[in-house]
Amino acid sequence: MGELRLHLIRHAKTEKISLSGDDFDRKLVEKGNCQLILLKKYLNGMVNSDDLILCSPASRTTQTLSALKLQNKSIPVKFLDELYLGNSNSLLSAICKQNNKSNLWLIGHNDGISDLASYLTGENIYFHTSEFISLSTSITDWHHLSADSCVLVDRYLADSMELDSLIRSGKQ
Repeated sequence: MGELRLHLIRHAKTEKISLSGDDFDRKLVEKGNCQLILLKKYLNGMVNSDDLILCSPASRTTQTLSALKLQNKSIPVKFLDELYLGNSNSLLSAICKQNNKSNLWLIGHNDGISDLASYLTGENIYFHTSEFISLSTSITDWHHLSADSCVLVDRYLADSMELDSLIRSGKQ
């Protein structure tokens, strides 16, 4: 299968408390939608039809997925309950169960996604909302993924000035 790539995305900025009061139902706010406009532009052309997306079923992650329009490219999506506020072990377990895909995308939450990236790279990594990180590994199967087995090859966080300008212009 060659080199494997793991693309990690933390959901965009959300409301502090949902209307229902349930954390699972928290929705994106204006800043989050603007973050995703910039991230979508950055990711343009990176997603391939033979990739697989793993996504938490929470409102904020499904809205992030929808805004990025990744699923509109005929890419399969698996909504996995264990990704909702999952720790690094549950995220790693979900990834290790995947077969026959050289590129995996995971849309999730902190602290699990930061802890996972730190574990896989041996670096101290913290994800901000709507941040993207791409990891490369020379392992041949996802079930071999382990500590220090990945290298960070790409990272994107929207420039705060560009984000503020977009928010002020109201272009969502």
